[in-house]
Amino acid sequence: MYSILYHSIPLHNKVIPIAARIRPLSSALGYDILMSMDIRKKSFAWKAIACSILALIVIGSAAMAVLKQASTDYRDRPTLYDVQIGTTIIPVEIADVPSTMEKGLSGRFHLPSKQGMLFIFPVSDLYAFWMPNMNFPIDLLWISSEKKIVGFEQSMQPEKDLKNPHYYRPSEPVEYVIEVNAGFVKSHHLTVGQEVNIPDISTGHRALF
Repeated sequence: MYSILYHSIPLHNKVIPIAARIRPLSSALGYDILMSMDIRKKSFAWKAIACSILALIVIGSAAMAVLKQASTDYRDRPTLYDVQIGTTIIPVEIADVPSTMEKGLSGRFHLPSKQGMLFIFPVSDLYAFWMPNMNFPIDLLWISSEKKIVGFEQSMQPEKDLKNPHYYRPSEPVEYVIEVNAGFVKSHHLTVGQEVNIPDISTGHRALF
């Protein structure tokens, strides 16, 4: 997009805005081709060729825009790590610093059905979770320092009353927590006591595309 300049320059006894002289490369190229052909005096074949060239220019510009957006989306994707519980594999994002722990999944509008978020705490404790700024319900897995499931929270709903928040706490100290979409625990038949294979995030990551 070009900024409009509010002054002009003379040209052949006429005054035209500078902005009118600036055209994107694709537009200028197509315009010059058409003018040089003098389409009104050319045959239908020449008109078809000119239209084809313009179409290729438009398609090329659109393709470049799509590729640029795809490249941006790729760079913005978080690194995912595989957590395994029995035969169930959950690609997870990692929350292991205060900023990512505090934010969690809040502000998002969805979570891919097979993915989750793994919270890694420095020590075992009775950590409290609540659901402000959430837009969808989730299940939560409480996991001990021995890497075993010690409990669940299922279908945790977005918090509506911020003045009287509802906090969720484990029944015993935990060192890990996994958040997944609501219904995940039931659909994958997860049970208390199952061992959880927590990846070594320094070496064991696997990005999904």
